[in-house]
Amino acid sequence: IFRNNCAGSGEAKQGGGALYNTTAIMTDVADGESKSTDGIANISYDSHFVANAANGDGGAIYADTSTQTNLGYKTIYDPTNQGIIQTDTINGNQKFFSNMSTGKGGAIYVANGATINIAAANGNTEFTGNKQGVEFKTTADPELGETVDALGHVLNAAGEHAIVEDTGESNAIYLDGVDAELNLATADDGSQIVFNDKIAGPNGQINQLDNSQVYYN
Repeated sequence: IFRNNCAGSGEAKQGGGALYNTTAIMTDVADGESKSTDGIANISYDSHFVANAANGDGGAIYADTSTQTNLGYKTIYDPTNQGIIQTDTINGNQKFFSNMSTGKGGAIYVANGATINIAAANGNTEFTGNKQGVEFKTTADPELGETVDALGHVLNAAGEHAIVEDTGESNAIYLDGVDAELNLATADDGSQIVFNDKIAGPNGQINQLDNSQVYYN
């Protein structure tokens, strides 16, 4: 579970509350964990992104230009090659709940030239309660149970980042350009990809595998 992570604070802008995918290289990572090599991030199995926040774009995930982010695909790590061999096997489901950003992309921001692949199997992948364009509180209200953490972030009674009331709008994914690409696929076991939040952006590409169960509510 990626929960309650935060990127950027105050005047410092930073995207990707839980994951910023760029051209970083990670090696010696055990199978089943998040992995990234040469701009390819593989997040397999049942990963949940809950209440992450960014003072910038991408409340949970920021996918930079020329990167590929794979959500819900089984991956095999080859330590002898220090790289990832990606299979075509869909494996697991993802949940994106209550992530938020001050910029674009409540849950996921996809830069122009970046690719996001989302798959679901053995359960649904779901986006619910994610918001972009929020304003974080700078002063805690003790009567509401709000506190301030060691980094100066105001947290609500649930321990999540507190936002100013009535700020922000529903958003799951922001595709920032004509070459920002979102690919969707589900296994044939009845699994679904469910968007209870909006997908936005200027003319990004959305591709859905034939017979995949994808719902936009």
